[in-house]
Amino acid sequence: MTEKLNQKHKTLIVVAHLSVPKRMTKRTDYKSIGMISENKDASYWIGFNPNTHGFASNRFDNRAEALKFVKQLKDFSAEKVEVGGVLDEPWRMQSEGGPYADTLYVTIPKSKELEFVSKYGRLSDEFGKKSESKKLVTYRMWWD
Repeated sequence: MTEKLNQKHKTLIVVAHLSVPKRMTKRTDYKSIGMISENKDASYWIGFNPNTHGFASNRFDNRAEALKFVKQLKDFSAEKVEVGGVLDEPWRMQSEGGPYADTLYVTIPKSKELEFVSKYGRLSDEFGKKSESKKLVTYRMWWD
């Protein structure tokens, strides 16, 4: 693990070096390191996925861009940002080195819903409400 202090933003950047076995062909191989699930914290999933282009690669050129977008959502007031739509077929795990996902589930306070929709609603190929409660609403953001 490498740690570096970002002086400009006064934040600590931690980079984990994750070694991945050369041949992973079973779904359970990645479950053992906590990678596969329908919903997973986006910062963790994107940050530690051995597939460096494992999230919406047609929208985000690299892992850093995807993580920056997740941070923007969290800074906006998202209570949760989770990855969904995980594709982890054996051929993908072997050829790309890890799973791929193209969906975020973003849970925000209901009081921020209108502002969220107007700010982020056009940034994905598909955008829609997944669920809501009295205080929270979850939106699905998907990229083709």
